[in-house]
Amino acid sequence: MITSRIVQPSWKLLASIPLDPWVSTLPDEDPLRVTAAQLHQALAQVRWASPKGRKRGVCCGSRVLLLHDYDALDLITDDDLRALPLNTSGIDLLDAALCELRILPRSAQRGTARRHTSSPHTIEELAAVVPEPFRPVTIAYLHAYQDRVSSKYLTIRSKIRSLAYFFDYLTEAHPEVTSAAEVLPHHARGFVDWALPKARTLQRDSAAVNPPRRRSWRVNGTVGGT
Repeated sequence: MITSRIVQPSWKLLASIPLDPWVSTLPDEDPLRVTAAQLHQALAQVRWASPKGRKRGVCCGSRVLLLHDYDALDLITDDDLRALPLNTSGIDLLDAALCELRILPRSAQRGTARRHTSSPHTIEELAAVVPEPFRPVTIAYLHAYQDRVSSKYLTIRSKIRSLAYFFDYLTEAHPEVTSAAEVLPHHARGFVDWALPKARTLQRDSAAVNPPRRRSWRVNGTVGGT
């Protein structure tokens, strides 16, 4: 009744039963068999996972699918994982597999880090800092980079900030350039000269807000500072 989706079980029940024997009896085209194969393939790329750990990760994924009546892995969200008990068997491996499959657009997380991390912004949300004329090409580039090179959230965020900085320069120094297709080599040559004074200003502002702390020292029982 559970594997045929006639009833929707509680997590307490799902966590107490071995699902592997149940799933193995299902037809090959059943969503639970299909998603289990996808998780096995993804976890084969996770180097720190042991064979037993991979099985736990697959089983955890099947439990989450049954709990929410999902029939595909891409329906699982960060909120679904955060709602599970911290001691859930296989949850870290399931997290890693979903990141490997690019279903969760971030790096894999373990334990309490998952609970205390807010949902990452999408590329479209991050690109809001980019001047509007250059936003579409930035979004397209970062999606391609995410698919082909790295899906790490911090890397994506850093690249968007760098591109936004460059496009701010173009908007200010070359207002006649209104799209990425119009950018020529001579437009970019002044970027460093434009960026350095701004970087120094930011450093001075940061130092004014957060002045360096005085170092204390002790000589013969007295305390002083430098």
